[in-house]
Amino acid sequence: MDEFALIARIRERLKTDDPRVRLGVGDDAAVIAAPRDDVVVSVDAVVEGAHFDRRWLSWRDVGWRGMVGALSDLAAMRARPVCALLSLVLPDDLGEEAALALVDGAAEAAHAHGASIVGGNLARGPVVSQHTTVMGEAAHPLTRSGARPGDAIYVTGTLGAAALGWRLLAADAADDGPSFVARWRRPRARFDALPWLAHASACVDVSDGLAQDLGHLCAASGVGAALELPRVPVEPDHHAVAAAHGLDGDVLAASGGEDYELVFTCPASLDGPFTCVGEILEGEGVELRDADGRVRLLDASGHRHFG
Repeated sequence: MDEFALIARIRERLKTDDPRVRLGVGDDAAVIAAPRDDVVVSVDAVVEGAHFDRRWLSWRDVGWRGMVGALSDLAAMRARPVCALLSLVLPDDLGEEAALALVDGAAEAAHAHGASIVGGNLARGPVVSQHTTVMGEAAHPLTRSGARPGDAIYVTGTLGAAALGWRLLAADAADDGPSFVARWRRPRARFDALPWLAHASACVDVSDGLAQDLGHLCAASGVGAALELPRVPVEPDHHAVAAAHGLDGDVLAASGGEDYELVFTCPASLDGPFTCVGEILEGEGVELRDADGRVRLLDASGHRHFG
């Protein structure tokens, strides 16, 4: 694989007519028109062997997932996406067409969410890794630190679907739940929820699991939370498919990562495409409560890269 020939093909693929992009791929740096609001920047990494197995998804899916993982952080900050930088480490056994498919998947995800890839980098390494830097803009960025006792806790969408899909793939049982597998392979960042986040006091995206990510929000806000497990929204056949494979549907919903839904708090009742799942309390930590209001102990620690 010739580096400069590959760069030329990537540059051709990433041409954009986005008026916010004054200069895109092909120079020492990109030039973006100065936004009117605050600039919000985040970065995320996807590493083969840690985040995915190439047997379970296409290279386009790898690129898509890596881009969405980064963009979801902007959604949690109430920011509108503008552009992205894509840095790839590619091993010797990866051909040029596979590398281009990965770029195509990342570009497809960026465009689907209203952003353009405007630059990046290529390097050689032992495994595939994708490092995605995203930039957005927000008039009033939303953080994790604004929740207060008495706030209601809401989540968008359904939870645990991606985690169940990943486990079906690992068990060579993808045909038992293709919709769950699709949720893991092709998640979406929830920019559609931004209008309702105007009322939110704090927010975080569900990348490592609902209980763990809500715990991060509570720690930043100096509060605790009660999470009502029966209220956590799941797909209609979630519990049945999970049980058929010896899995606890509640654990998947509370701790399964990579849904990229949003969990946010609000001091007032809200009507919209989301579900109230609990309440912010004084104190610290997250209590998981069952249908009878009893605290339930689950292995709901969520994903950790270290330890």
